[in-house]
Amino acid sequence: KCREREMQQQMESRDEETLELKETYSSLQQEVDVKTKKLKKVVLLAASALRRPSSSKLLLFLLKLFAKLQAVKAELQDIQEAHSKERQDLEQNQNELTRDLKLKHLIIENFIPFEVKNRTLNRAFWDEDEETWKLKPIAPADADHHMTRPVSACGYKRPVCQRALVAVRTSSEARYRV
Repeated sequence: KCREREMQQQMESRDEETLELKETYSSLQQEVDVKTKKLKKVVLLAASALRRPSSSKLLLFLLKLFAKLQAVKAELQDIQEAHSKERQDLEQNQNELTRDLKLKHLIIENFIPFEVKNRTLNRAFWDEDEETWKLKPIAPADADHHMTRPVSACGYKRPVCQRALVAVRTSSEARYRV
């Protein structure tokens, strides 16, 4: 009968270990709740074991339970520390992003003309596929209007400025020959 109990306890402990390995938690609070339930279960088992007659097996059982309790407490402490560190990292990241946003807003407000800012805001649109802001291309006002090359004046080979024409009339230098 004692042997059957030992085997049953071993099977239960193995089942608990496999369940622990399979469990995944969606939040820290859920994990804390599950660990608390396990601790209560361990305490109840220890209390029921204390009611039995004293023996070396009972002492071993209590030592195993105490070791499990300590392991669960240590694991809970590690999880809380990791959560705290992750939260601090996220807060620091948020503060950096807020500071950068304030700087960029300050630059836009003080150095970019109001009209340019409004034109840029009117061109901006959200791209759902890439999840980024993009700018629409600038469409030319008159698509048929192209820059034309200056035409030569009065039948000269190339365009000539006013200063060169005056220099041709007054000077005999080869530089100003047309």
